[in-house]
Amino acid sequence: MLIFRLVSEAIDLPLQIENCEPYWRNRSQYEITFTTMWEDVTPPEAVFRTLAAADTLAWEWNVRCPVEWEDGLFEFGGQSVKTKLANLLWIGFELEREGAQKQTIQEGTVYETKIP
Repeated sequence: MLIFRLVSEAIDLPLQIENCEPYWRNRSQYEITFTTMWEDVTPPEAVFRTLAAADTLAWEWNVRCPVEWEDGLFEFGGQSVKTKLANLLWIGFELEREGAQKQTIQEGTVYETKIP
């Protein structure tokens, strides 16, 4: 939870934990999935905000190009292992537009080591 708090403070967004469980490959690490909601944001604004938040968490990102589908759906994502926060081993994000009135930004899945 310490790493989650550091991520939340670094990106300065309200985050909600969706899932938190031990990582299957290494039970001393945890996988945390969290989300934040942005209402009334255009896809270009959402991409910019997401990249600005991502920059506070990692030095380099492997980013997939944003895609907007004919039916108004939108997706964009990335991942990094070159994180700026101690004990944050991996982070990724998925940005999805679920409909014309709502966008969901999943800021990432975080793998962290246990801190005694």
